[in-house]
Amino acid sequence: MVITRPSAVLGLPGFFSWWDSGESLATNRGAAQARMAGDFPAAESLYRAGYRRALQQGDRRTAARYLVGVGGADFARLQYREALATYLEARLLAQEAGDWTDWATAALDLSSLYLQVWDVDSGRRSIEEAYRVSRRVPDFYNKPELLMQLGRLHAELGLGTAEPLLEQAIESVWARSDKNLPQYATDNAAREATGWDRIGEIRLSRGDLQGAEQAHAGAFRLRLLLDPRDLGVSYGSLEVLQLAEGHIVEAERFIQLALATNPGGSRLMLLMNQRGRIRLAQGKTRAALDDFFAAIQLSDQWGLGLPAMSPLLGSSAQLEKRIFDSFIETAAAYAFATGDQRWSRESLQAVQLNRTTAFEGSLALMNQKLPPEFWEILNKLKAEETRSPRAKGSQDPEADRLRLRITEMESAVALEIVGNNKETFHQGESLTHIQRGLSTSEVLLSFHLGEAESYMWAATRTSLSLYKIGPREQIQRAVREFREAVRTGGSKAPELGERLYVRLFGELHREEADHAEWLLALDDVLFQLPFGALVAERRSGGAVYLAEKHTIEIVSGAAARTDTAARRVSAGGRFLAVADPIYNIADPRWRVPWKEGPLRYLKSNLLPRAWLGESGQSLNRLVGTMAEVNSSTAAWGADATVLSGSTARMPAFLDALKPAPAIVHLATHVLADAGPNDQALVAFGLGPSGLPEYLAAREVVRQHVPGALVVMTGCGTATGDIRAGAGLLGLTRAWMLAGAGTVVATQWPVRDSRGELWEAFYRHLRQEPAAQALRAAQMEMMRAGKSLESWAAVESFGGTQ
Repeated sequence: MVITRPSAVLGLPGFFSWWDSGESLATNRGAAQARMAGDFPAAESLYRAGYRRALQQGDRRTAARYLVGVGGADFARLQYREALATYLEARLLAQEAGDWTDWATAALDLSSLYLQVWDVDSGRRSIEEAYRVSRRVPDFYNKPELLMQLGRLHAELGLGTAEPLLEQAIESVWARSDKNLPQYATDNAAREATGWDRIGEIRLSRGDLQGAEQAHAGAFRLRLLLDPRDLGVSYGSLEVLQLAEGHIVEAERFIQLALATNPGGSRLMLLMNQRGRIRLAQGKTRAALDDFFAAIQLSDQWGLGLPAMSPLLGSSAQLEKRIFDSFIETAAAYAFATGDQRWSRESLQAVQLNRTTAFEGSLALMNQKLPPEFWEILNKLKAEETRSPRAKGSQDPEADRLRLRITEMESAVALEIVGNNKETFHQGESLTHIQRGLSTSEVLLSFHLGEAESYMWAATRTSLSLYKIGPREQIQRAVREFREAVRTGGSKAPELGERLYVRLFGELHREEADHAEWLLALDDVLFQLPFGALVAERRSGGAVYLAEKHTIEIVSGAAARTDTAARRVSAGGRFLAVADPIYNIADPRWRVPWKEGPLRYLKSNLLPRAWLGESGQSLNRLVGTMAEVNSSTAAWGADATVLSGSTARMPAFLDALKPAPAIVHLATHVLADAGPNDQALVAFGLGPSGLPEYLAAREVVRQHVPGALVVMTGCGTATGDIRAGAGLLGLTRAWMLAGAGTVVATQWPVRDSRGELWEAFYRHLRQEPAAQALRAAQMEMMRAGKSLESWAAVESFGGTQ
């Protein structure tokens, strides 16, 4: 990690600073000595005393500088929540005081904090802020840290500029004005060593073992001679290098040396994982499993299980690869090698724990109270994003500033949740708990895709089986080829579907395959697979689709899933629908109220529509959706609130959600590729500005629709960002977090039609749960000769309590 220290610059230009006083200099010397001795509590105490004295003196600039030191001490002790709050306060103080130096320094440290928990996007925004502000400071003191952080970020993003930036950082370390001061020589050596370690990691990732060895050896020499505090870091880096080179004995020696330095936090977790890899290479599989299991236990203490909608989710994704994958894949392989069912159980529990923890963390995040400022900033961000909703990676500085502020507030809440999460592995989803949640007609099919081998667990109420299904790359290729064939109506779809069915389910025991209801807990590319279109068998030369044989429901985890009976929608429940909004000002239904301004009123209401054209943000009208909703409400046969035309506005929809309806039916456009991080947006009708209004997934999760059925018939509403350890993020997950019992959504855009599928769905829904009603409706479409791509796009997602 890169942690700055308070600047050694004596005095600030243009005024007398308490920073120059004898009392302050003595405080700084004491804090520096405590820091170099590794006594971070003492350093924090001194920095905090300096902060209080600076405020008493009315010197806000010096107060901000001392807060940077407090945050650095918290960060070094892995107290991320406290460090985040302190850095944010320091940045605010510096901004108010017009202190560019400490503003940039606080933003730099915030970036380091975000990257430490693998939140690359927030780290990028903070470092860009630090770089922008630092350009206003001649000879910015923390330039080495800034370049180091930029190098690390570029490495995370896989950019070729990472190594040159790190080399510049190393050169600038010793160019600082304090390079000859004894109290800082050790810190400078530590920073140079960190730079060489980063370069070594980059070289190792591209297979340059010799270059990596030179870099890591350079870091080791610096620490050995000038800064022995972090020798454990070098031992760990050298162990990774030796293992990559196949030198198992040397790797084991270095890992033991690293562990002997008594590391804590995430470093210990990663070292235990690495020792497991060494033991696996030695053929000591049982011992490796113990180490991998210990790493999972440590990951829970360190804070794994960040909310799935949290800005810090990247940590869960990265640690899933480093920690959970090691245990899951080794345990599953060991179960096959030994026939020991214990490891089938343990590996399934690890898979389910990793998925469910992130989901439950998200529910906890939704229940936290965010400050009123959050909603004000969110509204401003929506206004900015609405100007160009289709642009990914917006370059709008104001929008980026608002996103960063939202991230900071959400991160503070997320880290609070993580700090309170004390559950251990065995308190997670035990096999008994999973099986107890299944009915006698249900089978849970849980997947994990690995590089060398992928696995599927089949759990019923009384049995558990484990199956190999092949390497991840082969499955990815097969899924994408089949999906494209189904989506485009390709003639090879049945053949590809039959082949993929055999790969995934061909080995299932008959007593498992015969269960009527299949619950699918998915991973990786499987979220993009239209399961219902798989060909389960051939009869008289004709294809029998999986949807004809089984009810299919996608779930995040068996224990997180509401009982099927509890999720049945009560007949007579209120039906809320949105259809055929006014999406462009050329629509003859478009009218502007007089209160919006006489000129706008006259232009909109008196000029011919053809003169107006369409604005750059207009969307095509969905004429057929009104017929879809009318037939759906008639089939449901109960109280219905339909928002269409000029009433299909987002404020009216949010008001209609109170109290929560039994059914929410959205026949609208969805911009799945809009906004930052593939944030999906539901498009409502034009607002007073003449632009569509958008409801983002971030806002959906703040709604309250307990037990509701949410149906989204728009363009690819079941798509989203697939994250390891968290699953599919997007509108489906967002509605589940808002409390929906079931979400029915589409894999790809479907044709604008009168909604025969949905009419049949709601007719069956009066008697059956949603997943069963969907299957019955799909079978009606098959019998009516409807095309495969029209009904196979629709899938059912199981919700939670």
